[in-house]
Amino acid sequence: MKKLLLVFLVPALLLMSCGTDDEPRVSLLDGSWTLEDASFQADGRVNVGVFPINARLEGETVSTDLIVRFDEILETVSSTGGFEMEAVLSTGGQEAPRQTLLFDGEELLSGTLMREGEVLTISSEGLTIEATIRTLTPNRLVLESSSDIGALIPQELQVETFTLTLNFTR
Repeated sequence: MKKLLLVFLVPALLLMSCGTDDEPRVSLLDGSWTLEDASFQADGRVNVGVFPINARLEGETVSTDLIVRFDEILETVSSTGGFEMEAVLSTGGQEAPRQTLLFDGEELLSGTLMREGEVLTISSEGLTIEATIRTLTPNRLVLESSSDIGALIPQELQVETFTLTLNFTR
């Protein structure tokens, strides 16, 4: 019986002692990500004369060459390139002329990175962006934020809700 116990116990101990706890853990987030597309939607009110009117501002990517690099160990984020969005404000069934918005990735997404669960906080040049990781796989990252990056929202729109979605691939 003792020999039988040793036959099972010795291999089990060997397997447990061969763990890889000393190796650094790599996060799926770490590395370079390419922005495929971005969109945002803001709902609120604008004043026309003295009357507030419901309004919606929507935007989507026109072009992008933004590459973002996350490093959780060093707690940094850096980026190159940028992206261009086209936005339209609609009120009471009427649409204002489309506007083009340009974003410099080096200004916008470079700085310190903090991750708490699924929430990322990126701080750079006095701007803090908080984003929730909606999808994270080895080849796909989707971030959603209610932070108004780079003043997307015109001052005349009194915002009630704002959502920005960024879709990245490797």
